Amino acid sequence: MTKTNRNINFDFLSNEEIMELAKPKNSLEKDFLNDAIKKLGNNTSVIKLASYLGVGKTTIYKAIEERKLIAFKIGTRSIIPTKCILNLIDIKSY
Repeated sequence: MTKTNRNINFDFLSNEEIMELAKPKNSLEKDFLNDAIKKLGNNTSVIKLASYLGVGKTTIYKAIEERKLIAFKIGTRSIIPTKCILNLIDIKSY
């Protein structure tokens, strides 16, 4: 598994379109997403997602700013639907 940004301009996409792009494209992505949902739940926090992906919080906030991740504010917390994390990674089979 390698971390990459999918080569798509997310700036003008609706939340629904972003979620549609995050659908698994192969069995490895499906397995990865199922594992993420099992470990993080359907929605997760910035800190939990950063820890799960092995990246810093700044990387997650940048992805939210670039609209690669959808985030909803609840108080001061940003809540991210776990299903959209596939917009951050590219899983290749070897």
